[in-house]
Amino acid sequence: MDPAARDQPNSPPGDERVDRLSKALAYAAEQQSATSEVLETIGRSALGLKPVFETVVRHAVRLGGADGGFVWQLDGDVFRLAVAVGGSAEYHRYVAERPISPGPGTLVGRTARERRTQQIADAAADPEYEWHKARDLAGFHTMLGVPMVADDRVVGVIGLWRAQVDPFDELTVGLVTTFAAEGVIAIQTVELLRELKERSDELARSVDELRALGEVSLAVSSSLNLDYVLTTIVDRAVELSAADGGSIFEFEQSTGEFSLRACSGTSEDLAEALRAERIRLGETFVGQTATAGRGRQAADLEREPPDPLDGGPAPPA
Repeated sequence: MDPAARDQPNSPPGDERVDRLSKALAYAAEQQSATSEVLETIGRSALGLKPVFETVVRHAVRLGGADGGFVWQLDGDVFRLAVAVGGSAEYHRYVAERPISPGPGTLVGRTARERRTQQIADAAADPEYEWHKARDLAGFHTMLGVPMVADDRVVGVIGLWRAQVDPFDELTVGLVTTFAAEGVIAIQTVELLRELKERSDELARSVDELRALGEVSLAVSSSLNLDYVLTTIVDRAVELSAADGGSIFEFEQSTGEFSLRACSGTSEDLAEALRAERIRLGETFVGQTATAGRGRQAADLEREPPDPLDGGPAPPA
């Protein structure tokens, strides 16, 4: 035994100190194990945050001696429920349907506004607390909220609650603060992965466009067959736009009419029918587009003015 401790009249007996240190060591080991599991979940989650938040809340509730917990994540200007543990299904539905703005009326809003850890000793007695229906459904009293801060803004809130008036100690606050930091890592990791995927998709589209332009240039330079060149153009346009089909209509100056010159993804029967048609300026979607002198898009050709030639909808172009 430490002689200094032995000389202090209020020092706990040796067995009690050993028991206290053993419990502290066991708690630290559990916390370390929980932290490792959270980090492993982050590594496996790819583009999903829910498994990370579920792991965080589950460990925070258990190690913090809480009856329930939750994570709210920033979505635009409000916070929306990401994960909740504890309480009834009705309570879960109630909070899931109600986004929270920063403000004193809720634990999440208060934590977001103050940008620091908040604890409500008793939600039933707090004069500023407004979510009485949620409290009645879950039955909580003491609440703890810790902000997840990234790039100087609160991107989420981790919270715990107890059904009794029983404030959380500093050890629990430190634990949830650690989990909040890991939650930020998860959010930033997912955002980075999404950004990399978007850039990768954009690069892939650029490569496809360059390839298509190369094929068109090759067709133009290697062939005097205009139909071959136009077919290459419309084929590549359909491919790059993920369309079901496309066509090119040629304007005949002498007649003032459009006629089908090349198409892709069109059945032979429909192509033959289109070749037999003649479209004047201002008629059908094709003629109206030419008259407008700019690109047009029809959300639904069934709603376009009927084709005066056959009484049906305008042919796709």
